[in-house]
Amino acid sequence: MLYNNVSIDSLGYELPPVKVSSAELEARLAPVYDKLKLRDGRLEMMTGIRQRYFWNEGFLPSEGAAAAGRKALASASVSKDDIGCLIMCSVCRDCLEPATASMVHDMLGLPGSCLVFDISNAC
Repeated sequence: MLYNNVSIDSLGYELPPVKVSSAELEARLAPVYDKLKLRDGRLEMMTGIRQRYFWNEGFLPSEGAAAAGRKALASASVSKDDIGCLIMCSVCRDCLEPATASMVHDMLGLPGSCLVFDISNAC
């Protein structure tokens, strides 16, 4: 089967506002590091991550996804009324059921004919 009308027209992302460095996390873990005789800098050395971003408490994954979706829609060459499928790909979700994609669909004002589903995977 060949699909001629499927494409990714634009992308959007939203970074959480709270930056936390590996050094800050290690400062919180100092008692554990001391007990295990671990040197500072280990977290960044092992992961390659210098900083990560966190949402403020109470912020829902659907809110971040909708903000990213609004950015994608603003740069898209198609109308939101022409979008046929919304896929929420995240480890985080608002709740187990209903799918977080349904909340994002509502926040973006997508048409009722637009399919929605979540894809989630975690280690």
